[in-house]
Amino acid sequence: MTSSNRLPDVYAWQIDGQWYFAADGRTAPGHAVEARHYDDGHGTFLAISHGTQGMFVRDAIPWTGMTLRSAEVDEKRSTR
Repeated sequence: MTSSNRLPDVYAWQIDGQWYFAADGRTAPGHAVEARHYDDGHGTFLAISHGTQGMFVRDAIPWTGMTLRSAEVDEKRSTR
């Protein structure tokens, strides 16, 4: 089986211009779309298909389950 015909393996969504992805759909928000996750040796990218149209997203971040607010608080604590 070639990588071009494999089924989607992650769920992807965008928050404030940054793309995130999660393998478990239960941790993804309701507006997440199915995507195919790749690592080309230069970084992570997602292939998102919408019927006959689609797009590639480079530098998507794996979702850690943290909310944006808790991530901001952790970042402020680490810079003190």
